[in-house]
Amino acid sequence: MKTRNFCSPLEGRTLNMEEVPDEAFSSRCMGDGFAVELRGNEIAAPFDGIITAVYPTGHAVCMQGDDGIQVMIHAGLDSFRAEGLNQTLVTQGWHVRQGDLLVKTDVEKMKELGISRISPVVFLHQEKIILLKPHVFVHCREAEIIEITTKGTS
Repeated sequence: MKTRNFCSPLEGRTLNMEEVPDEAFSSRCMGDGFAVELRGNEIAAPFDGIITAVYPTGHAVCMQGDDGIQVMIHAGLDSFRAEGLNQTLVTQGWHVRQGDLLVKTDVEKMKELGISRISPVVFLHQEKIILLKPHVFVHCREAEIIEITTKGTS
């Protein structure tokens, strides 16, 4: 299955996953994906689905789409170290619609604290991702930035 029913959950410059300066992400050991060098303060739902996990510091949210695709969205690489930086607006188990606001963060505070604004978006079930708009600025909720191929399809 190939789909583009995905909108960018973040605003900023897109990066390929191998460019993320953290081996846990760049090695794709958690899954394929892409990253955004965060410039906006909003993290939005990339598709309709259920919130499956919300990390206590709000630095990451996981969700499963109505079509079964699972994704983890990070707000920066080390923002979990800065208490109060991220404000979570959803709870595990909630059903959200594409574009709903999930987390508010503070990009300026990240800069002040020296926290990397590179924010991985990781697909957790062996999906393959093609970044259709590499190294360009994308808006939060912008469509057609990636192509997703799920396991068992070509």
